[in-house]
Amino acid sequence: MPTYRVGRETRQLVLDAAASLFTARGYDAVALSDIASAAGCSKGTVLYHFKTKVDILGELMSPVVDDYNAIRSRIADLEPSEAQSVVVAEYVDLLVRRRRLAGILRLDLPRLMEEEAMAPLVRAGAFLPAALTAGRVDPAAQITAMLAIFGALGAVLQDFSDVPDEDLREHVVLGLSTLLRPYAEEHPAITS
Repeated sequence: MPTYRVGRETRQLVLDAAASLFTARGYDAVALSDIASAAGCSKGTVLYHFKTKVDILGELMSPVVDDYNAIRSRIADLEPSEAQSVVVAEYVDLLVRRRRLAGILRLDLPRLMEEEAMAPLVRAGAFLPAALTAGRVDPAAQITAMLAIFGALGAVLQDFSDVPDEDLREHVVLGLSTLLRPYAEEHPAITS
């Protein structure tokens, strides 16, 4: 087996182990040695593939960065109220589809967002508050948008194992849309 393939497989084992541990325990409660043990390798092997634990997390979040960029591209030419509807639906789809990754951040999000390895995620998601409030940038709208984002995240991460994903998605989209509708319907967008 070529060395590259073995290295790539080991890297993926480390990522899978870290994702499982971060989800189960929270980011801060997991040590690099825990990840190494769960991946069946040494701590040195983990450090060969990733400089730090937060670099592992940054790599795990790269699919979410891609998702954010795709959403932002889809709404680029839409009117603010139409963009809001698209963002609500696609953001909830993203949360449901990537529930495990979303769960990793549930406890440690504010602090982790300050880490350099998480900068791509922060930059990619920066469009969400304005898009969710149909272009408004006033503080009340932005606070509402952040409440909506964290509320949707919390709802998706609750144990609704008896609710099919499509039904959960439908209810969360309805809740977010209801909360944010006034920004699209009652007020013109504030652009500066």
